[in-house]
Amino acid sequence: MQRGALIFDSHIHLYRHFDLTRLFASAVDNIAAIALQQHVHENYIAVLGLTLTDSEMSWNELYQLTLKEYKLTGQGGNWQLFNLPEQGLIKAINEKHQSLYLIPGAQIITSENLELLVLGSPSPARAQDKSLAWHIEQNSDHLLIAPWGVGKWLKKRGAIINKALTEISSTLVLGDNGGRPWFWRNISQFHQAQELKVPVWPGSDPLPLAGEESRAGANTITITNFNLDDISCPNLIRALSENRNNFIKCHKPESLFRFFKNQISLRLSHTNKTPS
Repeated sequence: MQRGALIFDSHIHLYRHFDLTRLFASAVDNIAAIALQQHVHENYIAVLGLTLTDSEMSWNELYQLTLKEYKLTGQGGNWQLFNLPEQGLIKAINEKHQSLYLIPGAQIITSENLELLVLGSPSPARAQDKSLAWHIEQNSDHLLIAPWGVGKWLKKRGAIINKALTEISSTLVLGDNGGRPWFWRNISQFHQAQELKVPVWPGSDPLPLAGEESRAGANTITITNFNLDDISCPNLIRALSENRNNFIKCHKPESLFRFFKNQISLRLSHTNKTPS
C-alpha cells in the first residue's frame, strides 16, 4: 500500500468566463509550492472540491468534456479531462503530466441567505425555501462546510451559525476564505469552533472576476498518510471526514489593496447587470 499526502482545496468555483486551463495550472503550481513547504512534495495528490452553483459549469458539462478527443488549450497550457466513473471523480492532466482530481459538489444558498458547501455529490438535496439546518440534515452523508463570507455571519445570520455549531457540530466544518483580508481577524464563530473542536478549513473561493483563476489551490488542508492506491470520491470524503481535526493548514489572507479592489469590482459588476 502506497501512502502519501492529500492536499485539498475545498472551495472552487468554475465560472463560465474562467479559463479552465489557467485555473488548473494555478492549482497545480500553488499546491506544489504548498507540498514543498510542508515537506510532502515527494508523494502527494492534489484535489479540488468543486462547489458549483446553477450559473456555473456543471459536473455534467465537465463530464461531456471527457468524451471529446481534443485538449483544452489556454493560458494554462494544454489539459485533458478523464472521467473516472468507478471512482466518482474527474481527473485533469496536462502536457507536463501534472494532474488534479476533481470532487463533485455544490454551493447551496439557504432560506436565511447562508452558504453551505456540499461535497461528494453533483446533485445534493437543495431547496431555496429551506433552512441551513434542513440542508445539513438532508445532506448528512456528504462533506458539509459552512464557509465564511464578507458580512454573511453578522447579526441574525451569525446567530444561526452559532446555533448550528452548538447543535450539529459533529457533522459540520467551518470554511475560511481566501478572500478574507488579513485585518479581518476577530470572527466569533471561529473562536466558538475552536472551543467546540470544530475544524476551520481554508478554501480559495475564487470570485467571478477576471484573473481569479490564479487563486485556485492557494488555500488548502493537507491530510497525511492517505492511501494513494485507492483514490475514489468515497475514500477521499471518508479520509477528510475522519481526519477533520488532523490536518496541516495553508491559508493566505487577502491583501488590503486586492480586497477593496475586488469588493468594488463585484459591486460595479452587479450594478451593470441590474436593469435600468
